[in-house]
Amino acid sequence: MWTMPMSGLPGSLRTFLTAAFLVVLGAPPAFAQDGQMMRDKMIQWGDYDQFQVAGPGGPRSCAETCANDPRCKAWTFIRPVNQCRLKHDVGQIVDNGCCVSGIKPEERVTETGGKQRFCADYARKALDANMRNERQGCGLHGGRWSDDFQTHYSWCMGVHRDESSTEASARETGLAQCQQSADEGADAKCDHFARVSMVQVETALKAHCPLPPGDPRWANNADVHRRACRQAPTRVLAGDIAAREAVLSTCLVAAGQAQEACAAYADKAVEQVHAAANSGCEVTGPNWSTARAQHLQWCLGADPGARRAQSEDRDRQLTICTQQAAKRQACDRYAEAAMGQAMRNGNENCGQDGPNWSRYKDEHVAFCMQAGDADLRAANADRDTALRRCKSRAAVNPECDDFATRAVKFGQINQDRNCGLDGDAWTADYAAQYQFCVRSNPMERRLRMFQRRAALFACSTDHGFKLELGF
Repeated sequence: MWTMPMSGLPGSLRTFLTAAFLVVLGAPPAFAQDGQMMRDKMIQWGDYDQFQVAGPGGPRSCAETCANDPRCKAWTFIRPVNQCRLKHDVGQIVDNGCCVSGIKPEERVTETGGKQRFCADYARKALDANMRNERQGCGLHGGRWSDDFQTHYSWCMGVHRDESSTEASARETGLAQCQQSADEGADAKCDHFARVSMVQVETALKAHCPLPPGDPRWANNADVHRRACRQAPTRVLAGDIAAREAVLSTCLVAAGQAQEACAAYADKAVEQVHAAANSGCEVTGPNWSTARAQHLQWCLGADPGARRAQSEDRDRQLTICTQQAAKRQACDRYAEAAMGQAMRNGNENCGQDGPNWSRYKDEHVAFCMQAGDADLRAANADRDTALRRCKSRAAVNPECDDFATRAVKFGQINQDRNCGLDGDAWTADYAAQYQFCVRSNPMERRLRMFQRRAALFACSTDHGFKLELGF
């Protein structure tokens, strides 16, 4: 939101508007001049830094930080969100129960010497000059005319003071030339009036301010304001500007309420973004930015309906994504089981083929992601049934069946007694022991069986248990 800084207006008009503001807002309390706290007051605009302060001492900490920063001239502490905002200039003071504010005493502003104070003053004057550039429609642009306080301050801190002074003089020269051109005729003056009027009208529309219906002073048409100026060529239309500014000031009291609502909106948005990242969701776009400030800035320019729709849309996408993430985890488990069945099919020479018997995990995962629970149960059951039939058909070698059965029992004793024996000879996998028997000769099988018995007897001696082998 916007309110027109008075430093960009001619002296007579600035005096007129100051009086108008005092009538509308009431004169600031006397303690605003000596740095004490103004309760239930918000200072709008002029922010250059902000930070969180927890606990009841927030306003005092905010005031102390401002007092020790040469850039700072005022501060506002927003209680509902424990946020301190430092101001490079005293903006507009409005009533708002959300806040505590303060203005640094002038002696504290001037007593802080050195380059920091010089550059803070330089940056404030640069912003003032740029605002005059925009209000007068001068069209001056480039780094010299930035609207960012920190940009001017940082540049000044990095150069010699003479260079900063030269830059400031160049700005004033550009503005003087622009003003001279604006004063050359009534048309230029009325063009300037129309531009200022349109800025106020556009600000009111963006802020959804209730405007008097049919009032030409709020016409969203530059030609209407230009004609009004030409009909009163002997006077400056300060009354129209002041009247519009008074309406804006009243409307912008709601800025504090919007600030609180948008702080909550931005916090929730960041939580939603982190939840999406933790779930592995592939979401992109400004709506999923990790920057809280970006969400806050968008919210301040949007109406409540748009904010609610944006937040609900994130919730909807997050729900879909988390459901898909759970599905992916379940499909990983399904694919691992399917691959195990496919390996048995090959190892036992069952001869089953087709996509349901693939040995590639990604193929089973792809099928699972598209299939329903009933289809997955059916595919798994088909594989189990085929493997059981295959096993019942297989001709069993009695000698190798006996060898494998005993080998499995040896392996189980090894595991149960924590003997720590490892290697192929100690696996409790029946199929592996059976295949060894098929591949080996009787001497190799007898040697392996003897070695297993001897190792288990040694383990029983070491671990103090009685080994009884009935096989």
